[in-house]
Amino acid sequence: MRLEMNHNRQKKVAVINDYSSFGRCSLAASVPILAAMRIQCCAVPTAVFTNHTGFKNFSYADMTDRMDAYIADWQATGLSFSAIASGYLASERQIDYVRRFTEAFTSSLHLHPSPSTLRRPSRPRPRSASPCRR
Repeated sequence: MRLEMNHNRQKKVAVINDYSSFGRCSLAASVPILAAMRIQCCAVPTAVFTNHTGFKNFSYADMTDRMDAYIADWQATGLSFSAIASGYLASERQIDYVRRFTEAFTSSLHLHPSPSTLRRPSRPRPRSASPCRR
């Protein structure tokens, strides 16, 4: 017997970006930052690098051929996202993938208003007669 689970209780962000095995950038940075904010990072790796491209030597594996499975599997699972972000794209085909991913999940975006959007706009401060105060 399989239990049906609601995977959409926690805020989730789909992050379509590369993963650098060495270097503090890309998914290696996004995952812990979002986790500290209590947001689940659902990573779609576009490429896996030995180290980021700021180093003289690096190698990478292009993940383009493996990316379509994320749309199919996550739709079958019924996932929805609070946001979708993209970063490094390794090929022109990945630009099309981001478009298709966004189309597939935009209608299911669960937007959570931040406290700053719920506050009344502040009143503008009165200008002083003179730009310089003495």
